[in-house]
Amino acid sequence: MRNLTRLSMIARSDSLTGILTVRRPSSPAVIETSLALSLGSELDGRR
Repeated sequence: MRNLTRLSMIARSDSLTGILTVRRPSSPAVIETSLALSLGSELDGRR
């Protein structure tokens, strides 16, 4: 389930956080942090 979420966020996000998630798949903390950042930026953009 996490892999699907990560892939969908990478596909959806052109931001640096998405790139970091792709380049560092071995670090769960980095992945979760980058996902949170990309989600936050998406929510801010929609407001």
